[in-house]
Amino acid sequence: MFPIWTASLPVVREETTVFFRLSILSCMRVVATVIPLLMEVEPITEYTMEPIPNTANVVFVDSGYHGQLEHAGELMVLSLHNGPDDRSQAKPITGDGFRDPYPLSEHEFLAARGSEIVTVTDDGGAWEVQFDPNWFYPDNGTGGKVRFEQLTDWTQRPEESVRYFSGTATYKTTFESKLKNTKSRVFLDLGVVKNVACVRLNGRDLGSVWTAPWRVEIGGALEAGANRLEIEVANLWPNRLIGDATLPIEKRRTVTNVRTYDTMASGTYDCTKCAERKKSGQSAAMLPSGLLGPVQIQEQ
Repeated sequence: MFPIWTASLPVVREETTVFFRLSILSCMRVVATVIPLLMEVEPITEYTMEPIPNTANVVFVDSGYHGQLEHAGELMVLSLHNGPDDRSQAKPITGDGFRDPYPLSEHEFLAARGSEIVTVTDDGGAWEVQFDPNWFYPDNGTGGKVRFEQLTDWTQRPEESVRYFSGTATYKTTFESKLKNTKSRVFLDLGVVKNVACVRLNGRDLGSVWTAPWRVEIGGALEAGANRLEIEVANLWPNRLIGDATLPIEKRRTVTNVRTYDTMASGTYDCTKCAERKKSGQSAAMLPSGLLGPVQIQEQ
């Protein structure tokens, strides 16, 4: 703004005087507009919601600072009938750091992350899960094969053989890829895994993940059209020990001198917390297990 004023000084004409007045007034209006924005610190509570094509749902950024230059939030799917104030049925499809979503379809979204525009794909479908049959007991006649309509913690399942399972289970599903930009880097983000996962896409081993961020690069294995995804997940041992503690000795398959997770009143080995729990008759706390998700394809 100042260089413009200086360049106009040598020309002494009425038009210049008018120009000065207009420039100064414009500058004042800009300053008057910018200062309140810089002073604004209260979260903006309005959300930008976009209808998802062919569904009764909407997608929006769950962020108190949505609409400001710097903010981050979680993309979520809500019922169009309930609106953003009723989040009881909200379905998160990403972690923090995304904004300004634009739905391309029911399971595919464009979103901003920092200065990048990325594609986010929600898993959206069911999974066939094969548990190791040797540790899947009491067997319900399925041989360890269970259908998950949505990803959930094993300890929250109704089947006792899943709830107390410790070992390895393989998740299988298929999905359609509409990737157009072959030069983009493409990742499979597993969300949260308890505790270790090995990923195979179209039969290709893409490695293992054991800590956050739970994701692997899949660009070299991703195919146009249908893709076969397998995720092998292993959890920890305590849940099976806790389950066996509820069974008669002759039906248990675990053998250990570890007494932390049983329900016996003796043999706590100076574990005060264990002793208090056992005296109360309560079972030990279960550990979250399995592929918790959400599973997404991220292009960047």
